[in-house]
Amino acid sequence: MKVLLIILSLSFFCFDIVDSQIVRRLSSTQSVQQALDSNLYVQSVSMSLSADKASVGTSFNIPKSEIGFSYGNVSSAAVDNSLSFSQSFLFPSVYFNQLKLSKAKALAGEYRLKDAQLQLSAKVKRLYWKIVYCKALNSLLISEDSLLSSVVIATQSRVSSGDAASLDLMSARSLQMETKNKQKKNEVDIDILTDEFKSLLNISFPFLLNDSVLVPLPFDSLPTDSLIHNPLWALSSQQTKISEYERLVVRSKIYPDISVGFTSQTYKDLKDFSIGRRFYSVQLGLSFPLFCGGFVADNKVAKARVRQAEAFAYDSQRSLGASYHSQLAECIRLYNSLLYYQQFAVPNANAIIQQSRFAYEQGDISYADYLLNVTRTLQIKQASLESIDLFNQAVILFDTILGKIY
Repeated sequence: MKVLLIILSLSFFCFDIVDSQIVRRLSSTQSVQQALDSNLYVQSVSMSLSADKASVGTSFNIPKSEIGFSYGNVSSAAVDNSLSFSQSFLFPSVYFNQLKLSKAKALAGEYRLKDAQLQLSAKVKRLYWKIVYCKALNSLLISEDSLLSSVVIATQSRVSSGDAASLDLMSARSLQMETKNKQKKNEVDIDILTDEFKSLLNISFPFLLNDSVLVPLPFDSLPTDSLIHNPLWALSSQQTKISEYERLVVRSKIYPDISVGFTSQTYKDLKDFSIGRRFYSVQLGLSFPLFCGGFVADNKVAKARVRQAEAFAYDSQRSLGASYHSQLAECIRLYNSLLYYQQFAVPNANAIIQQSRFAYEQGDISYADYLLNVTRTLQIKQASLESIDLFNQAVILFDTILGKIY
């Protein structure tokens, strides 16, 4: 019996160890890295990049060689045999331009992968800090519920002594129930955000966030030239190069194709040569387009696509620049609002609630004034948390415009 109890206790102890190992703590950086390593969309973009890099080898895709053998009455009544070999090539500039085009497309694929990683990183960081905000709000609502519970108790005491009306008690309880309702809604929001977060990271194990306190993220306004680190900025420029290389490929295809050949044949019917003697010949050919209308039209289309890519790149980069300036102004605006709450509003609210509670208990202020002060204080504290959350979300978007993944 003692042995069985020891075994059971050891098994429970082992399960506790397993549970503690399964629950992982994740920081913002670790969460981003986890998502980059396991997110299926990023993996699919990475596979597409691998295909683009592999396609570089198809730039010198030379047509198949032709080898022929003939036996019989090839050129006379005698039985001869003929062996032939031929190979055709596009003009050499076609292959070199195709190589440049393939490399440019592979580089564009790298920019697409970086953009996919950047967008995924932004989603992870937004969800991460939104969860931190909701948990901080939940803690605040719990403290507010405790505060309102003391208000209800004090109001009940004053109603019993006849110093307050029953309507005051109903108002206090109503405000407390409203706070409890906000808390329940916030807990549901935490569950929803957690499920979205786990889906982005492609994980199923339970986790805890390293950041338990909602704090403002570091904010650094960089000069506009830092936009070149945004993959969309680089991708728009690379698309222009791709269009230019496509035009060069189209233009070089109007040049003649080259063909070479070799033939070895016997002529047994000739009297002047010994039996079985072979004759050799070499062929060299050039293929010119007699009707160039299609090539000219293709070249015009390629030029139009170059101009289209240039216009798109200019518009994309101009739009990124505008987004940079507008988001910078938004971050500064929210930062000033954040400073107002941290340096002035919240300290004053704490002082107001303490003095109001003491004055209400001493009967120096009415219940209506006390409840008004309590409500206003709770609103200020919730607005302070919301200002931090809005600022953090704005900073994450600003970092995304600058091309920062972590």
